[in-house]
This record gives sequence, C-alpha cells and structure tokens, in this order.
Amino acid sequence: MSPWPEEKLKFRKPQNKYEWSLWVAAVLILISKISKYIFVHNKLQLPAVQYLVFFISLTGWTLLLVTGMRAGVQLLRSDSTAKKGRIFIIATGFLFLFQIGSSSLSIYAMSYMTGLGTQMSREAGIDIPKTLALPDLAPESRERLGRSFAQIKYIQDGVIMDYATASGAKGIYKPTDEDILMRRGRVETFQAIRYEKIILAYWCVLFMVTSATLLRKKKAL
Repeated sequence: MSPWPEEKLKFRKPQNKYEWSLWVAAVLILISKISKYIFVHNKLQLPAVQYLVFFISLTGWTLLLVTGMRAGVQLLRSDSTAKKGRIFIIATGFLFLFQIGSSSLSIYAMSYMTGLGTQMSREAGIDIPKTLALPDLAPESRERLGRSFAQIKYIQDGVIMDYATASGAKGIYKPTDEDILMRRGRVETFQAIRYEKIILAYWCVLFMVTSATLLRKKKAL
C-alpha cells in the first residue's frame, strides 16, 4: 500500500475558463524559462528568437495576473469561496508588486553601471587633458595617456579620437576587439534600460486597470 494519497496526485482536467487560462499561463512561463536557460547555457545569440521568448513570457505573466484577479473577484461572489477569492487577489497583488519591483531594480542597477561609466568619461575629460598639457611630461607617458583617454572616450561615448605619439606625430585610435565588445555592451545596456522602462510602465498600467476593475466589481457585489 502506498502511503501517499493517490487521488490527490492525479491532475484533473481544468473545469472552467479561469483554470484553463491559469494552465496556459503556467505553460507559457515554463516555456520561456526553459528557453532562457538554453540561451544562457549555450551562449546563443538569436535576437529574433529571444524577442519571441520575451513576448511569450510577457503573455504568460499577463494572463496569469489578469486571470488571478478575475478569478479572485469571481470567488468573492460566493460566501463559501470568499476566503479563497481574497487569497487569489492578495497573491496576485504580490505578483504584480514583484514584477514592478523587479523592473525597477533592473533599471536602477543598469542605470548605476552606465552612470559610473559616464562619470569616469566626464572626469577623464577634465583631468587627462590637464595632464597632457604639462610641459615636462615624457613623450612615452604622453602617448600612453593619450591612448588611454581615447580608449575611454570610445567605450563610453563611441568617439574615435586622435592622440600624440611619442615621436610627436598624430595617431588615430583603433579600437581593439575587446573595446568593440565593451562599447557594444554599453549600447545594449542603454537599450535594455529603455525597454525595461516600457515594461515597468506596462506593469504599472496593467496593475491600475485590473485594480480599478476589481474595485468596480466589488462595489457591484
């Protein structure tokens, strides 16, 4: 005899549209999580597929949150299921706050990193030219410092600068492969911040709309 209550281990078929929606949402979120893991684990760069996975995840979470709110309101209509309805609404509210907080934290972290780079570029633009203007600076040091300044400006601002070589000639800075990757990463971070702000606005609007709908329906009960 199995010690486990076997009847509780059987998955029953969804009985209504809310249960179907929750199952579909769970499947979409699971698919997006597995896909993201595959991309990260195998270091795949497939922008079109990554956008598709992003929209699958967004659709799954939206369906889950909206369905959770609607199901909670529906359960509140009956005294026997009112407690379960409140649990649904509270859980969905926490999930909304999680999405909003996650987007806000991502924006803050990425903005902080890009801000450090911007500050470094700004400070270099003030301090390094003063050092390069010193008359007793060795030619070799002048060249190294000029190249470093040009590298900073390229990575942080995307600017190709010239610098003075040790012989006094003008050299044009040529970014290395590593410089190009770092510059590309900085540009992608700025793009990610813009996208994340849109997502944050999306979650805030969705939360306000669903909350307003919830309040209106509660008054109608």
